[in-house]
Amino acid sequence: MAANLIIIGSRNDAEAVAALQEALAPVPVTVGVVSAEDSDDRASLAQLSAADAVVVLISDELLDSPLGRYLPAISDTAYEGNLVQWRILLRPVTRAANTGPLEDWTHFTTAADMAPAAGEVAGAVQSSLELFEQRPRVPITFRAAPAADAPRIFISHASNDGTFAYTLQAKLESRGYRVWTDLAYMRTGHEWRLEIDDGLRGSQAVLVVISPNSIAASSYVTYEWAFAFGAGIPVLPILYQPTEMPPRLKSLQYLDFTAPDPNQWPLDRLCDHLRTLIAEMKKQR
Repeated sequence: MAANLIIIGSRNDAEAVAALQEALAPVPVTVGVVSAEDSDDRASLAQLSAADAVVVLISDELLDSPLGRYLPAISDTAYEGNLVQWRILLRPVTRAANTGPLEDWTHFTTAADMAPAAGEVAGAVQSSLELFEQRPRVPITFRAAPAADAPRIFISHASNDGTFAYTLQAKLESRGYRVWTDLAYMRTGHEWRLEIDDGLRGSQAVLVVISPNSIAASSYVTYEWAFAFGAGIPVLPILYQPTEMPPRLKSLQYLDFTAPDPNQWPLDRLCDHLRTLIAEMKKQR
């Protein structure tokens, strides 16, 4: 049976989609297209659930669409080895969010540049055909939205740690938490600090993703955990990559999430900690 490859983009990406379809024509795969504007359609989600491979065409239109909330589920499935994923940055994005480290993206800013990108994807798909035949297909799971009264957790992370943060978001949402990340809530054209402040005030706990990126290079992360301390919101460090922590964070108990396989992360312990922190905060208020 032919492997299924899905191209995800917006209606403005027609030329890029056509270039990919042309490059993939000689490859024995079934190619489908899911438009960001149609992402709530059940047929589109069924296409994604049956995918062996996904090409994500990154643009502001995609990040701002309803499909944006499904990107963590796609990355989560790819991390677990059940999905091959390529991400192509079609043009610079103006919003603060991203779907992973920028160095992992292929950068092409005009439709004319899509020819080499499409050729690379086609070659990679061709070399992956044997993998598609050997491994069991595991569908992408699109979770129901958490309950309106579910605890809301704010994940503070450096932009280059986005893939880790959004995978963690998907894991927590699967356990019933509402999760605030820049991908889900930051909107183009809005003042980032005001949106972050609102996100922090509405959260019952803040998870700080610890890495060299977040400690040494991200003023945003420092602002977020300092705001949380000042507002009396519980803070829990999540160690993604070893680094020296500031004394204020070092004094807190942290959880070790350095395992490369998300299935080995201590999610049960994290949820236990969150329940305790949230219960203590409710007593104090």
